[in-house]
Amino acid sequence: MAPNAQWLNLPIEIWLQILNLKIPLADLANFCLTCYHVLAIVRPMLYRSLTLTAEKPNSLPNGAVKATFELLARDADLATHVRELTLDARSRVEPASSQNADLVNISSLRNMVRLKRLILFGNITRHSPRSTTAEFIQILHNLQLDELRFPERGLREFVIPLVPAQLAQLGNAKRIIFGSGAFDHNDQLRHRLQPLLVAATSSLTSLSLTGRVSHLNVLFDLHFPHLVSLELVDLWDDSISSSQFDAFLSSHHEMLEELYLSCTDQMSRRVGHGHALILFNASILHPEFLPNLRVFRGHSWNLTLMTGASMRCLTTLQELSLGFGLPRDQNVNRVLDSVQAFGRLGSLRALDFDLFQWIDLDVDLDTVINRIADLCGPTLEEWRALLPYAGSWAEGLLTRFPRLRVIVLARDSQPSNFTPLHPRAAVGNGIERIRSLAQICTTLEEVNVISSTGEKTQNTCWKIYRSQSGTEVKQLEVATL
Repeated sequence: MAPNAQWLNLPIEIWLQILNLKIPLADLANFCLTCYHVLAIVRPMLYRSLTLTAEKPNSLPNGAVKATFELLARDADLATHVRELTLDARSRVEPASSQNADLVNISSLRNMVRLKRLILFGNITRHSPRSTTAEFIQILHNLQLDELRFPERGLREFVIPLVPAQLAQLGNAKRIIFGSGAFDHNDQLRHRLQPLLVAATSSLTSLSLTGRVSHLNVLFDLHFPHLVSLELVDLWDDSISSSQFDAFLSSHHEMLEELYLSCTDQMSRRVGHGHALILFNASILHPEFLPNLRVFRGHSWNLTLMTGASMRCLTTLQELSLGFGLPRDQNVNRVLDSVQAFGRLGSLRALDFDLFQWIDLDVDLDTVINRIADLCGPTLEEWRALLPYAGSWAEGLLTRFPRLRVIVLARDSQPSNFTPLHPRAAVGNGIERIRSLAQICTTLEEVNVISSTGEKTQNTCWKIYRSQSGTEVKQLEVATL
């Protein structure tokens, strides 16, 4: 028995390859309850990414938080497996219940010595005295996180009470995501954001900043010598300071590999509003501008400006996401004309290009798809935005994309027009529909079908498995797009 038990001592990284990539985490959690030996293997996997919410979905306090913290404080070895921690203090009722779980636990956090990514929602220090908050921030500073995320509005409750020195301590993460809301306290947040960004200048490699112009302008007076990824999202305002933005972009352009500039895209329309546009100034663009750029997301006019400046980075661009402000504000063929005049996008692997928005206009979608195939067909692997629903384009055009693995199809607002892929349709019909697409596009691995109107219905993900015995199609999960 002893030799056979050696499998229990395999490194956790090997078990991650064997189990975690094959079995959903929820199934692993249930499976580990059946066997003590399995529990010993699986528990560290489950704790690699840990989410703690102060409140249950039924608005009652979450008692499991305290027990989890006590376990991690007691079991230091288990705590070392935590790589990602999400603390969610948001409440469905205002004011939040005083009985909601306290999300700051110093004893357990001290044991998370390999923590790399921290995501904070809401006022996580609501129940903490100042001394505990100060110790919490000091531990985060000592960890030198790979990523610190404040991903949405509402962060003011946590950030505003902090003094500048504490904010500076949070500034040593390599990647910072800071998302304020359009109606957050602009001046107060602006003054809190400044010491955080100033402290980050020497270590920051990736920054995502969402806010009003007053927040974004704080950034433009600073320089980040190691910055390779930048995302700027302007909420509601007409425009940022053009001269400051131009100077900032010009001083960082040689290092940037990923650039995201806000515009109204498919996703922002689906949540009910658009973002203000951030556009290039044509006068600063030249063929050698952004020489290392590999990923770009922005308004379609930015792509037109880039092709007009004959920017060589377009030939090595690997991912491209385009928004059009409003569905009808620019003709799709005009954008394609500008790219065609420049030449092929010969390295493009992923394209986020929403064709569904022209479905009711006088646009020949077959021609548009053919033109896109001329520009990037041989290399494209993912079409992330909406291809229109069945019958509006010739699906045989997928053969123009010999490496295509993932596509996203729109479900019509009238489900009867696209019955085979509607979640309520017979599963057999849906499977046959996807199998037909898989036969046309022999490299296809995944088809997502999502709402084209933002309606609150489930998105459907179909996975395609190929073998010598044939093609198998499974409705694997609800997709989050």
